[in-house]
Amino acid sequence: MRRRGSGAGSSTPYSLPSAPPGDDEALVDTPGGQPGLLFPRVPEGRPVKNRVHLDLRPHSATRGNEVDRLLGIGATFPADFRRGGGSGFVALADPDGSEFCVERSDGELAAAGGARD
Repeated sequence: MRRRGSGAGSSTPYSLPSAPPGDDEALVDTPGGQPGLLFPRVPEGRPVKNRVHLDLRPHSATRGNEVDRLLGIGATFPADFRRGGGSGFVALADPDGSEFCVERSDGELAAAGGARD
């Protein structure tokens, strides 16, 4: 499994897989006993939409800063679903085309009174 850039987890509450390139699986470790994610290599290509969709919430960076950082390390920008008042999310895709979303950060949610998107 290919590693997706050395900085993708630097300002977020998750970390990149530590598996070396070419491994048959990679584990994304999370803090505080939260569930980890295991990504095994499969022989089939991606026939349709993702089987699993990740919504990422930056821990310390703003959503905009995290989106810019992820674009800088290889993500692409399929769609922007931000709305007036700061709610919404940004859809990105990894180099293989698997989509994921970046939501408002913890700080941005707190500044908005804790309202969820």
